[in-house]
Amino acid sequence: MKGFSSEQLCVLVVDSQKGPGENCVRILEQEGYHVRLADGGKAALKLAGQNQFDIVFLDLRLPKKPGMVVLEEMIAIQPEAIFVAMTDRATVTLALDALRQGAHEFLTKPCTPEELRNMAARAKERCCLALERKIKACRLSDETLIKPLAVQLRGRSLAVQERLKELEQHLTGHPASLTLLRKAMDDNQGMLKLLDQM
Repeated sequence: MKGFSSEQLCVLVVDSQKGPGENCVRILEQEGYHVRLADGGKAALKLAGQNQFDIVFLDLRLPKKPGMVVLEEMIAIQPEAIFVAMTDRATVTLALDALRQGAHEFLTKPCTPEELRNMAARAKERCCLALERKIKACRLSDETLIKPLAVQLRGRSLAVQERLKELEQHLTGHPASLTLLRKAMDDNQGMLKLLDQM
């Protein structure tokens, strides 16, 4: 989606280290993202319960509550968000665990501003693709519901049109009633044309 800009995306950065967390916020805000910072799992879960986030950068090394537990709880609250797990203890096992747990990406700390920007851009692209899939699914859902209904309504409108034609033959001596009947026939014909367009 070409019209999807960074300004439309809400990002949550969860980092218990004040300096690195604020640095992430600053870099992402410079890219145009709307960013919130949480200093731990409890604050992150509270924010996630009150706001909708598109992207979540989550440090897996958090005090009090393990980052993997926070990741699982955050995904339950914000299932459509794109999660980027971050840690300074990057191992293949930890990265795989985070991905199995539901993270979409993995970023090793400390990261350069460019690495953070690139990761945000990849997450943004995932958001765009997810939105496109959702829009297509809605269109398909609409078509699956509307088409059969339109066919059914068209059949009934045709039956009504036939009845109105029969009634027209019996009302030849009643001009006022005939005028009303012809108006109803025109309205029904308009409905048939509309249903043919669906």
